[in-house]
Amino acid sequence: MVSSFVANFTTAKHRILRNVLQNRQQFIIKKMSEIFEIKESGSFGRGLFATQLMKNGERILEFTGPIISLEEALQKTPDKLSCPLQIGPTKYIDIQEPGVLANHSCSPNAGVQNDRFLVAIQDIQPGQEIFYDYSTTMDEDNWTLECKCGNPNCRHTICGFAPLWSLHPCLPAVALRAYYTASKHRIFWNVS
Repeated sequence: MVSSFVANFTTAKHRILRNVLQNRQQFIIKKMSEIFEIKESGSFGRGLFATQLMKNGERILEFTGPIISLEEALQKTPDKLSCPLQIGPTKYIDIQEPGVLANHSCSPNAGVQNDRFLVAIQDIQPGQEIFYDYSTTMDEDNWTLECKCGNPNCRHTICGFAPLWSLHPCLPAVALRAYYTASKHRIFWNVS
């Protein structure tokens, strides 16, 4: 009888926790839908587009998803593409919608702040697509991805933050400012 009570309590606790998380995700999506919408984005598939003026420094969304290791992200099959956002030396958020739909650009208009938030790093006009630089989302030496952003300042390679400087030591000053702004809270973790 006691084990049955404990099992039912544990099941109920998990059901409540699942409902709380689902409600939070629905709230985030509803709140964010006032700021952006999801639309087709040319060769990128879907993307996030501003529905109102976003001022420099304004929060766009909070990245959500399960906490995973880089090894777990790399083990996913190509049809289950992982989009890891590094939040510590060995921890990553496996980004879920809507955050996973924010596309990359070598000249971003948004950046990651405090490990979880996408913020505007310049004013973003209504109808403009929201981009951030994936190179500011992780500090791994062995991770690269071909870039197809088509921007005049395109680096043609998306890589971890540390190798970025050795691969491209002559980045334009505007790009340096964007990388610094987008990642200033991301490059130092409290390591014990």
